[in-house]
Amino acid sequence: LGLVLASERPVLLLDEPTAALDHQGRQEVLAALAALPAATTLVMASHDRDFLRRAGCRLLDLDVEAAAG
Repeated sequence: LGLVLASERPVLLLDEPTAALDHQGRQEVLAALAALPAATTLVMASHDRDFLRRAGCRLLDLDVEAAAG
């Protein structure tokens, strides 16, 4: 994750960036995301809605059953 955050890409795709992390680890990821340039676009998939809210994310719920069809 550190390499991705340091890459200075304009768009970052993060899949469960806090999976298997303890509270301290989640706080460190949140701080790293907050330090990214404002122009960085983040697309994150996560089951941790509280983390996404603390990160200031707009949430989009996907209904897997409806998407499948």
